[in-house]
Amino acid sequence: MKELNGTRDELTRRIERVERQNRWLARIIVLLGMAVLLFVALAANSEPAPQGQDEAAQQVIKAQGFLLVDDEGKTVCKVYGHLGGQRGFYLVGPDGKMKVELVVTKEGIPGMVFYGGEKGGGIGFSTLGNGASDFRFYDLEGNVRLRFGLEADGSPYLRMTDEEGNLVFSAP
Repeated sequence: MKELNGTRDELTRRIERVERQNRWLARIIVLLGMAVLLFVALAANSEPAPQGQDEAAQQVIKAQGFLLVDDEGKTVCKVYGHLGGQRGFYLVGPDGKMKVELVVTKEGIPGMVFYGGEKGGGIGFSTLGNGASDFRFYDLEGNVRLRFGLEADGSPYLRMTDEEGNLVFSAP
């Protein structure tokens, strides 16, 4: 019975931490939405090409990546067309650490990770190449501690690991 109470207390503590991380997630989603609106607004206000120019000549910027910086020259956003085999959009916090990562791997698998506060941690989700999808919760060292999702056949799963990555709970 003591062991069950300890497991319940541990699960309650983890859920409370996930709820705190979700508050960060909401803030980051708002920032990401603002960035998308900015890009849409910039595209809508772009000047039309002069008469007689084809669409290929309308390109304003062509690059494999770019950095968006603030007034002090600090990086706030990184966009890469091809970085280490993956394409990505990265938002950087005032502390210089990555806060949001939206990527497509070289295999074509999309994913997104939201990083936690000053000490780290985070939450990620992606679709996997075989049709499965999952959510991952990272601890302060970047290790996946909780993972749940759907297998390719549609069956759900839940996996919890300790600090070393050893499986401590799995369902089913």
